[in-house]
Formats: sequence, C-alpha cells, structure tokens
Amino acid sequence: MKQKLNQLRALWIPWPKFRTTQRGISLVELLLSVVLIGIVMLGVIGVNTTLERVQGGGQKLFFLRSKVMAAMHTMKREVFLAIGNSGDMGVRTTVIANSIDLCLRNDVNATPDDFNDDTWTCYYHGASNDLHRCTNFGAAFFPFVLYSKCVSSGGSWDPNFEIPLTDPNFFNVVLSPDGQIDYVEILLNAVVDSSIPVHSVDNPTYSLSTRIRPASHY
Repeated sequence: MKQKLNQLRALWIPWPKFRTTQRGISLVELLLSVVLIGIVMLGVIGVNTTLERVQGGGQKLFFLRSKVMAAMHTMKREVFLAIGNSGDMGVRTTVIANSIDLCLRNDVNATPDDFNDDTWTCYYHGASNDLHRCTNFGAAFFPFVLYSKCVSSGGSWDPNFEIPLTDPNFFNVVLSPDGQIDYVEILLNAVVDSSIPVHSVDNPTYSLSTRIRPASHY
C-alpha cells in the first residue's frame, strides 16, 4: 500500500502558481481619456453645426429663387401688356432721393386706344431696400414713390410681393430712335435679408434679368 502511494505521488503534477497583480487607472490616464473624448465630441458637434448651416443656406436660396422667379414672371407679363404709344408710352419712371419706381399702364376695359379708363401697376423700391408692387394705382396721383400714395389712391398693395434687393436700380428703359420703347430691362439682384451683410451660406443672393418690349410698341 505504501508503495502504491509513493507511485501516485511520483505521478502528481503540481498546479502552476500564477502571479496576479491588480492595478487601477491612474489619474493621468483618466484625464487623457476625458480630453480625447472631448475632442471627438467637439468634432462631431462642429460637423453637425456646419451641415445644419449649409442645409439652412440651401433652403434659404431655394425659397429666394422661387420668390425672384415668380416676381420676374409677373413683371415680364405686365411690361409686355403695358398700353401706350410714342406720344404716351404707358411706362413711367420716377427717381426721388432714395426712392425709385417703375409704373406700367393696364388696359382695364379692352379699349387700347382710350387711356382714360386705365389704371397703373407700380413697382417701388425705397428706404427699406425691398421691391414692392402696387396695383390699380390712379394716374392722378403721380409720381408714385410712396406706400401711402398706393393706399390713398385706392390702389392695392401686394403683400406677397416683397423682394429684398442689393441694388435699387431694378430696371432700365431703352428707347429706339423713333421714340418707341425698344425694351425694358429688368434686373433683380436679390438677397435673403437686405438688412444684413451678404453671406454665401447665411444670407445668399440670387440674380435674374431679362429684356421685354411692350406689345403696343411693336
């Protein structure tokens, strides 16, 4: 029996002893981790902010384009339909101080040879730097130049027509040698907000121009 025990002891392989050590995170490592996480978070926030600005600028430009294109469509139609002749062109312009306007005669009762029953549509740019539109303006109240005249003359101030411009010179009337209107050039250099500096993202601009000759001057 004793011999068998000795044999079993000879076959016994002792379990290895591992040395284990436990060590916590040092203060320096903790501070470095916090700094790195902060840098990453700032980068993420910066990218998100930039993307939001660019997206917002794109939306502003889209709405500005839509507004300017709609305004140009309206102005082109009214210039083309302006009634007049070489003696009374049906297009009036006024420049007083910081105010400039373009007025176009409308044939109300389909009587192109009778100007007495006609009204006018006036486009006005003043101190606000916005382009406005007044319809049914009476000829007796010229020159136009003021919002108050639109109202006092029985005209209608178009609340949906308000285009902020960077350049107040929004038109140019060019005459032919025989005194007819050769064409009216419309120049809409618009901006989202005319009260603050232009910026490619925060306050973008959009320009549109065209030339039209009134049908009555062909």
